[in-house]
Amino acid sequence: MSNAIHNKDYYLRASDFDTARKLQPAAVLDLFQDAAGEHAQKLKVDYDRMILRNMMWVVVRVKYRILQNPRMYQKVKVVTWPHESKRLDFQRDYLIQNEKEEPIVKGTSQWALMDSRTRKLVLARDIYEEIDAFCRENTFEEKFLKVPDFDETGEGYPVISGYTDLDINGHVNNIKYANYALNAVDLGPGEEIEEFQIDYHKEVRCHTALTVFVQREGKEILVKGKNTEGDNMFSCRIDLK
Repeated sequence: MSNAIHNKDYYLRASDFDTARKLQPAAVLDLFQDAAGEHAQKLKVDYDRMILRNMMWVVVRVKYRILQNPRMYQKVKVVTWPHESKRLDFQRDYLIQNEKEEPIVKGTSQWALMDSRTRKLVLARDIYEEIDAFCRENTFEEKFLKVPDFDETGEGYPVISGYTDLDINGHVNNIKYANYALNAVDLGPGEEIEEFQIDYHKEVRCHTALTVFVQREGKEILVKGKNTEGDNMFSCRIDLK
């Protein structure tokens, strides 16, 4: 197998599931993040190496679709691969497979490189010098579009980021935003997520006050989190089955 493709086995934990025994978005994002991080280390583009070059990875958006509901304590395999860079964009795709190597979740993500000193995006071509041949397979055929905006109504759901939300970059970890969104949505009995996408607009630091707004139209749920200055910090789209 080409070193452009990485796979790792996991056992799903009880804490990965909600009250309806469905896999939570944060659990899916956690699997994606861990597999991508380990692959980055093998490709010598991990956090410790990139920070020496005054660069750091930031995720711009992530999307996944549930193809088959997994079960608690099931053994799964996460397969991930990056694509060739396109100026400022770095695409990475994912598959979560069952014991028969059948896909049960498919996902994609868009990343960027940020200057660790200025917090501005940097252009870095040929970052994957260790890859011998890129995998050109896309998990989604359709274009990866931004989550649409909407006019918020009501007071929203208040959130204050805390110490346990932070990652090694000093900002709120991308997984935590999914929890902010789901807590505001508060899925009802029988509601089940089929597709989930989250876009990250700005860094959220510790002790930042956010207000999370929700709009429901049929089986589509839109979510966005704004800070006290009115800036959109993240957006989310949830498609129900």
